[in-house]
Amino acid sequence: QELIIRITPVEDEPAIYYGHQIGEVKEIRYDALGLRVEQITTLSRYVHNLPPVAGVRVTSVDPPASKGGIGNNDIIIELNGARVSNTDEFQKELDQLLTKKNKYIRALLQSSHQHTSRAVIKPDYDLKDRKVLLVVPEKKIDYFQRIKRYFIMNGATTVVAGKTRRVKSDEQDITVDVLLDELNTDDFQAVIFLAGEGVESYWDDPKIHQLVKSALAGKKIIGAIGAAAPILVHADEQLLAKKITSDENNAKIMLDKKSNYTGKDIENDENIFSTTGFNKEIIDGFLAKIKNPIKEYQPPKPGTKK
Repeated sequence: QELIIRITPVEDEPAIYYGHQIGEVKEIRYDALGLRVEQITTLSRYVHNLPPVAGVRVTSVDPPASKGGIGNNDIIIELNGARVSNTDEFQKELDQLLTKKNKYIRALLQSSHQHTSRAVIKPDYDLKDRKVLLVVPEKKIDYFQRIKRYFIMNGATTVVAGKTRRVKSDEQDITVDVLLDELNTDDFQAVIFLAGEGVESYWDDPKIHQLVKSALAGKKIIGAIGAAAPILVHADEQLLAKKITSDENNAKIMLDKKSNYTGKDIENDENIFSTTGFNKEIIDGFLAKIKNPIKEYQPPKPGTKK
């Protein structure tokens, strides 16, 4: 007996756990909220028995999100009354709420049992009275959204500075808030130099050097990621004695300058923080290490020797 089967191929989204591939379903992390989510695909809806509603799937949950009533595999469909159909909408809406420092973030959820419920997250905003300056390269920024989001979800006000008004980032083009010529470090508790394409032009830039010297004079928290680390050892000789690290490609430059280069993933010497910036886990470790010093920063008292 002959059996004829006719099929129509239908393009589906990529597999949900496909490693770091082009088209990978990206997980959005808000660790300070205890919340991680990802885009719902046809496959993830089948694997996790999710109801046919638009939203984002919760992949991991800890306090304060879990304390507020959110569970694994819940679908978040609204934030503070605004519908969120995908990760882009979710991220945009949540970032706006965090930037405004909303006291409560209210989520409308649907579970795999198609039960609708509400949850409330109360962010801690540990850095709510802190202001962080992010100095970005000329052409493209590495890990920009991850770094900025970390400070926003912890309540810090972030200001982005650069040589040009528009810069490419890992997720989208961004507009800088202030040009280097217009900067005044007195307004900030921390200055962090980000890595990326074009950062090498900052190594010998007089404006950047003046920015570093001004931050040093105010005993600000200073951070440098990857290829941005040579900025510090080129800017001021007193930084040559500080323990410092950078990406592997620039190790020779750091050593040629006779800096106190250690090669560690993350390094800290008093108010100076640096990292190789090799991957997102190291970036997360660097941000966690620099957080408390920013929170505890106190400006030097008048008459204190700088």
